[in-house]
Amino acid sequence: MALFPLFLTVAFIYLFVVRLLRYRIIERLESAPGFKDNCFDSMTPLQAQRIFKLSFFYECPTALTLGFVVALVKVWAIPSMSFILTRSGKKDLTHILSRRFMDTGILLATCIMTPLSGPGSGEEIEEGYSAEKEVDPRGAIALARINWLHRKYKIAQEDYQYTLSLLIIEPIDFTNRFGWRKLSPMEQQAMFVFWKEIGRRMNISTDIWGSVEELRTWKEAYERINMVYSKSCASMMQAGISHFSKDFYGHKLFTEYYLGTLIGARARQATGLSTPPWMASYLIHGVLLVAALFTCHVSLPRSKPAPWVTTEDPRPDYMSTLAPGELPRMPAVFKKWEPWYYPQSTGLKRILEESLVQIGLQPPSMIPSTIWRCDGYRLEEIGPAYFQNIGHGEVMKNAEKLLGRPITGPWSRSP
Repeated sequence: MALFPLFLTVAFIYLFVVRLLRYRIIERLESAPGFKDNCFDSMTPLQAQRIFKLSFFYECPTALTLGFVVALVKVWAIPSMSFILTRSGKKDLTHILSRRFMDTGILLATCIMTPLSGPGSGEEIEEGYSAEKEVDPRGAIALARINWLHRKYKIAQEDYQYTLSLLIIEPIDFTNRFGWRKLSPMEQQAMFVFWKEIGRRMNISTDIWGSVEELRTWKEAYERINMVYSKSCASMMQAGISHFSKDFYGHKLFTEYYLGTLIGARARQATGLSTPPWMASYLIHGVLLVAALFTCHVSLPRSKPAPWVTTEDPRPDYMSTLAPGELPRMPAVFKKWEPWYYPQSTGLKRILEESLVQIGLQPPSMIPSTIWRCDGYRLEEIGPAYFQNIGHGEVMKNAEKLLGRPITGPWSRSP
């Protein structure tokens, strides 16, 4: 009993420290240069990206990531887009979704993590700017690859605009509802400015929106007209349920309840899902809110960014192992559903992995191998298997236009 007051004291001090450290990052955001007086109109895309990166990779990574997942799933509720997705996926939609999500995540995360450069970024007003200064080209290469892949399909301008609106609105709404704190007006504006610039670089007309609220109004009007039931929407959702059920130990019914709860009534109807039982919805909401409370009051803030992609250049010891003419590659930094681009283990870790497979605690498919491209990825090669060996020169040429300078170094096509 004598230890109980000591335990309470230590717990109180810990919780106080957690609270103090969490809100220090918020103070950094609020005191960002140029935004002390909420002068949002002067925010450049490069400045917006810096704020967005703090929110996404340090402050609210889980909530914002789940918001992005909701955004990508709601795309399936638009017949014109789900038709393209089902046609490009042929018959085995469930099998290709793992790589599709991995590739999409890598390309988008690279665009977010590597500094925006080139015309329209606002870098020219930064201190120490020089047009000859070398910059990380990977964000431009990733965006050029996205553009190249999208040109392979006939996609309407409004569908592009709607997808972009989802990438802004859904993460904001999900974080404000289920995050450990709501996003500040400055953070929301930063997401708006950043994604509008990404849209401009994708030749998407974004001038029709002057604010987050105007974008929200446009999105609602688009959904009322276009979010209707179709067989392709239902097919994509069923494939998605099979895919995401891996997170719930194969329970497809609970996965259906989970997705159905998060995407809302209109998207459920468009994809053929029934309304989840009220008890399931309350349970899902409750778990998300409890997790948010735990993060807010118990979990220490991140000292390193949430793992999505590596931003490091290849190490000299790795470069020395490449054959003449061989290009360096980047490894995936995590494996979730399938180990795409994840490096093969060696030594004791490899023995442990094989032992877990032998005793049935790990499926063989989770062992990195050449099937999963364990040698890593090149951004200009990412995409469906039938596109991975073509379009590289065109992608690099367009990346240089986005970047406003030639691409040299390890990420060029010249080893």
